[in-house]
Amino acid sequence: MTKKGVSPVIATILMVMITVGLVAFSYSWFMRMAEETEEDVIIQMDKVKMANQKINIMTVFVNGSGLYFEVKASGLNTIPIDIEGTGFYIEGVPKTAGSWSGFSTTNCTSGSLVMGSSCYGMVAGYDSSNCHIGDVFKVAISWGAESSRKIKGCANP
Repeated sequence: MTKKGVSPVIATILMVMITVGLVAFSYSWFMRMAEETEEDVIIQMDKVKMANQKINIMTVFVNGSGLYFEVKASGLNTIPIDIEGTGFYIEGVPKTAGSWSGFSTTNCTSGSLVMGSSCYGMVAGYDSSNCHIGDVFKVAISWGAESSRKIKGCANP
């Protein structure tokens, strides 16, 4: 009784083809994973870079029927801060800011702040009779940077 099987040459060719196929599959899978990881790292690095951008409220005061303020980007910032969608709060209550007339510079309602630049704004119609000593004004950029400062000029205890 003779046994029939695959010749050694064909067996070797089949093993080489299977090995090449597995290597090609593994290479494409690892490359795809590396590309996805690189994209994730870039996104996370951008988030870290944004989180390190700082703003400061240089001044905030009540004068007549308005609350006026200046917001300045840190001189150490590395990217412009988009001020679209910025939140303005007095004692935690959201307020709408307008432009501070009399200044020809950037207002705090649109545009962006580059390293060391300032914007000016006001909360029109702010009732200074409701302003108490120690009240706090807060500015919060949409992606997380924020700054708070006590309001000057409040007369009520």
